[in-house]
Amino acid sequence: MTTWPNPFRESVRIGFHLAEAASIELRLHDPSGRLIRTLATGPHAAGAHQFNWDGRDSAGRRVPSGSYFYSLHVRGREVETAPMTLLR
Repeated sequence: MTTWPNPFRESVRIGFHLAEAASIELRLHDPSGRLIRTLATGPHAAGAHQFNWDGRDSAGRRVPSGSYFYSLHVRGREVETAPMTLLR
């Protein structure tokens, strides 16, 4: 998985590659583990995928500056978690 840019101000691009088609969830969390937003869910084809996060929670509110984490779950299992930093 990759993020660009990191740190970011307005939006960040999160990219990953699936070796084969699978059901995924791409989740964003704060440092305490609270779910901020789910960016993607459901079946996805094999290959490269990119999603943008605009620094907003699931209700559309801007989240404050700070560290956040994204986690990719493939077929219900967490396969990767990584940090990103939002600077407002």
